[in-house]
Amino acid sequence: MPSPLEALLSNERLSIPRIIPYTMAAMAIFVSLYHLLTAWFGLLPPCPQRVISLSGIMALGFFFYPLGRKSWRDKLNRFFFVDLACIVFCIVAAVYVSLNWYAFVWERSGQPSVFDIAIGTIFIITLLELGRRCLGPPMILVVIFFLSQNLFAPYFPGWLRGPSISWKMVIEVNFLADHGIFGIPMGVVASFVMVFVLFAAMMMKSGISDSMNKLALALTGRYTGGPAKVSVVASGVIGMTQGVAASNVVTTGSFTIPLMKSVGYKPHFAAAVETVASTGGQLAPPIMGVTAFLIAEFLGVPYLTVCLAAVIPTMVYYTTVFITVHLEAKRTGLKTLKPEEVPPLRPALAKGWMVTLPIVLLIILIVIGLGITTVACYAVFAIFVIAWFSKETRWTPTKLLLAFEEAARMGIVVALACACAGLIIGTFYVSGLGHVFAMTIVEGSGGNLLVALLITAVFSLILGMEMPTAAVYITLMIIVIPALIKMGCNPFAAHFFCFYMGNMSCVTPPVAVPAFAAASIAGSSPMRTAATAARIAFPLYIIPFFLPYFPAMLWQGPPWQIITILVFAALGGASIACAFEGWLLYRLSWVERAMAFTGGILLIVPIVYFTILGLVLVGLVVLLQRGIVAQVLRRRRPQGM
Repeated sequence: MPSPLEALLSNERLSIPRIIPYTMAAMAIFVSLYHLLTAWFGLLPPCPQRVISLSGIMALGFFFYPLGRKSWRDKLNRFFFVDLACIVFCIVAAVYVSLNWYAFVWERSGQPSVFDIAIGTIFIITLLELGRRCLGPPMILVVIFFLSQNLFAPYFPGWLRGPSISWKMVIEVNFLADHGIFGIPMGVVASFVMVFVLFAAMMMKSGISDSMNKLALALTGRYTGGPAKVSVVASGVIGMTQGVAASNVVTTGSFTIPLMKSVGYKPHFAAAVETVASTGGQLAPPIMGVTAFLIAEFLGVPYLTVCLAAVIPTMVYYTTVFITVHLEAKRTGLKTLKPEEVPPLRPALAKGWMVTLPIVLLIILIVIGLGITTVACYAVFAIFVIAWFSKETRWTPTKLLLAFEEAARMGIVVALACACAGLIIGTFYVSGLGHVFAMTIVEGSGGNLLVALLITAVFSLILGMEMPTAAVYITLMIIVIPALIKMGCNPFAAHFFCFYMGNMSCVTPPVAVPAFAAASIAGSSPMRTAATAARIAFPLYIIPFFLPYFPAMLWQGPPWQIITILVFAALGGASIACAFEGWLLYRLSWVERAMAFTGGILLIVPIVYFTILGLVLVGLVVLLQRGIVAQVLRRRRPQGM
């Protein structure tokens, strides 16, 4: 669907007054410019910076997610005036809080005025309503549940019982202080996440992301499973810059899924590959979507440390995906692309530096220790400069404005997820429920860390069914992570465990929103697509359980140990892919598949005896496939399917 600015520039006939798309485009451009300019010239004090950021995004959100209409382009109805009132209120709230933030902190702390409480109440209701439209009911129901617990705690059972909290205190903590809506999650969004979202939008609107697709296609298009490998590369690179897997699926899947289908991949498999690759982008350094920034903030560690910790799981994840798409092509005898469908390699390589230079620059700036806000600004400026070196990507005023508009639209879901998660943080802060919940998990698991991890994994997958990964992580950070740390789990491992398991909800049936988005593009069964995606991504269901016990999996330990774990874990992921695909050199028997699966899991476990046994099992499968063991046993394997 065209954006408001695109609709205006095309002079198409609209069913709504043209003042509306003009207003939407102007507000979107303002939101992006606000975040870029404050990041470069200096942030405002925390409260004004965050409230202006969220209020502007919310005002835009009421345009893009209208009440009673499917899209902003539909004919206006009577609910439009409700949306308009919400938009006006968001602007009024931003002005009011910005002008009074000093009074909140120094003059009226602990004694908010009636007007303060009224503004805060309406703001929370407005936020929840927009969150319902953008994030879905589950996230909002969780927030409402914990707000209700604050107010009516004496009437709740068990560990939820406690003293009631006045609504005045709820408003003060969640709206007039930095413990709730405008806490750390929203601070991260307002400081630099929106700038990274602008970076992603500029890559797409300039055409640099198209150059990346052409380069990947030129490198792999002539080989078995080439289009699927293009999907893995393109979706991974684009996905790392976005915090919402479903958005990445729609962005890159419209190109990669039809391409995969054109060479013979089944629709559900093509959609599953796109889902897994897009979801994995949130794991991939150096940007890792939004959640990595939150991890660095909550742990108080350099962002580079977070990036390094993600290397081994990400390598295993994408190794498994690559092997899976290759084996699927071999197993089904898929054709390669026609020569005319593959872009010439030399021109693609000549423009390849436009794709790699911004990512390399990001890595260098992070390594040398620049602040993440500064890094985000340099990334945007790099994209702006690099795009001028090619006629196809050169900026025009229209393309630049479209990029700013798209960035603001992309940021709506991320900002609202963090703001709603901030509300949950506020409810736990004011009630002390986090400590009680942590003790409940400790007691419920009998003090066994593995049992607690299993409980956390199930909780993560359930929460993530209709919540963005960042929101899942923040919720778990409040509820579960303190319990894991109390049981002796390394804080770093506890945070990453919840991050990974929350991310895996994107590919886990029965509600895997990115898989459903990919299925709609591919024309496949949503449930079959989600099940296939979960199968492809299987190793990442296993790896997080070893993080608390083996710090080297998080890049903490001697280099030889880290490298060894990386190599054997990647080999284990490849072996599991062979078992699920039922193919190595030839079709695998059920016995061989069982051996490959068991050997793959053992290789992922970083224990010497397990690794040796895994190598033996996987090596035996290879020997069976090559016919060596068959000759010893005096039987010959059929040469074909």
